[in-house]
Amino acid sequence: MSAEIKKVTVMGTEVPMVFEASSYVPIISMQIVFKDSGSLYDTKAGLAQLSAKLLSEGTQKDGSVGFATLLE
Repeated sequence: MSAEIKKVTVMGTEVPMVFEASSYVPIISMQIVFKDSGSLYDTKAGLAQLSAKLLSEGTQKDGSVGFATLLE
């Protein structure tokens, strides 16, 4: 199948996304890219990397393993 570009509106902002469906492999892959962000735009060195690592660390109540289990 070929990929197609679709647009989703989120809080009044149109967000383009690439959509490709296949019945061969039952997986979902998603990548979010933020414009004007990351280490090139950090006001403090390492801020983007620290923020990215914290996203998978879990919560105080659930911990990293419990949080990962909830995400599954």
